[in-house]
Amino acid sequence: MFERLFALCLILPLFACTQLQDRPSALHAPAADLYDASAPDLGLSPLPGAKTITVFRPGPGTDQFSNGAVPISFKGRVFVQWQSSARDEDAPDTWVAYSVSDDNGDQWSAPRPLTTPSDDEEIRSSGGWWTDGETLVAFINVWPEGFHKRTGGYTAYRLSHDGETWSEPRPVLGADGMPVNGVIEQDPHLYDGRLHTAFHVRPGIRARPFYTDDPLGLTGWQAGAFENLPSDPPMSRELEPSLFQRGDCLVMVFRDQASSFRQLASESCDR
Repeated sequence: MFERLFALCLILPLFACTQLQDRPSALHAPAADLYDASAPDLGLSPLPGAKTITVFRPGPGTDQFSNGAVPISFKGRVFVQWQSSARDEDAPDTWVAYSVSDDNGDQWSAPRPLTTPSDDEEIRSSGGWWTDGETLVAFINVWPEGFHKRTGGYTAYRLSHDGETWSEPRPVLGADGMPVNGVIEQDPHLYDGRLHTAFHVRPGIRARPFYTDDPLGLTGWQAGAFENLPSDPPMSRELEPSLFQRGDCLVMVFRDQASSFRQLASESCDR
């Protein structure tokens, strides 16, 4: 079943359990009475006005696996992108789907293709969205040798002005004018006029913060100075990041592939 809660802001304190370079970070811990561990919902209250809406429900003759869902609002419509396959995550038959709602998320179109399954080892997965209000960007992660070899891939994009007609895929470019040698995280954020996210770069899949001053996020991507924690290749210990603003700084949080049951965090205060 594929369901999404359309509250487009994170209200849980992601920094409730963090560490920075294996040391407790300076991020504030939550109040001692914030959580009730005995309650199924941890004692937290729902966001007022939030509701759960089914975008796509599998049925006979449809794909059964959906993952990597990302919503965005564009020109009065809501779009959701995800990766779809018949049964298994990151299977060779994976393709990138999207659905559109014209009534604030109550009714949704049937899944539409942004990609189709490849005839060879290559797999394409959902890379998320970005928009400047006039153009909708669909990022697509391309894994030339498939996902399970962990050799990594690159990021492509398609453009649309109406969410119906799309340009042909082209590679996302770095500040050197060459394709960025990594797959994009599905969570870009605009801060102080600059677009920030992370790419999982080659060799392998190593998370690194990136930024660009291109309003559409198609060119000019540059890696920030960042030192990964020690890990066994081909993946970095830091994976699947997101970020939020704290005062004049940005905080990027990561899943910890070392299974510490904590989140990793890194901070930048220079844009």
